[in-house]
Amino acid sequence: MNWVDRLLEVTGHQDLELDIDWGVVQGQLGALLPGDFKRLCEAFGEGEFSAYLYVHSTRGGDRLDVVEELNDLRATLATMLNRERAYEPYHLFEPGRGGLIPWARAVEEGVEFFWLAGDDDPAEWPVLARKDPAEEWHSFAMGVPEFIYHMLTDADFSPFGITELFPEPSYEMY
Repeated sequence: MNWVDRLLEVTGHQDLELDIDWGVVQGQLGALLPGDFKRLCEAFGEGEFSAYLYVHSTRGGDRLDVVEELNDLRATLATMLNRERAYEPYHLFEPGRGGLIPWARAVEEGVEFFWLAGDDDPAEWPVLARKDPAEEWHSFAMGVPEFIYHMLTDADFSPFGITELFPEPSYEMY
């Protein structure tokens, strides 16, 4: 059983099997996306896990919140002094240069979730996360669906496990 299937099972969510134009979406982003993330978006669509984690997904078609969120972060950084320090030691993704691509955020908190994208296979991109911009980054050698599964089900998934707050994993569509 793959990680998306495990998430479907643990949340009781029905697989939506959304039709997403990945060619257009990846063209807008300027990079290929990990296959397990694409499958997650097709299965879950737009919504949040356990009233905590909003994944930058889609309702289908040729739009993906990952692209919109990255563009919003770029626009915000353009107005900031010391913007080069906002994501140290990393930078936001640029085609041909790599960098951070946002894939989710905590609904009520400042927790940030990214991939560290490079020239390698997107399936190899690590998940980077931090609970606060002043905090150091945490790196995880796993895909997004696996990360979410551990977050929802593993009390020892420090510091991102949420089982104490939300003991029953769930998913709510928007």
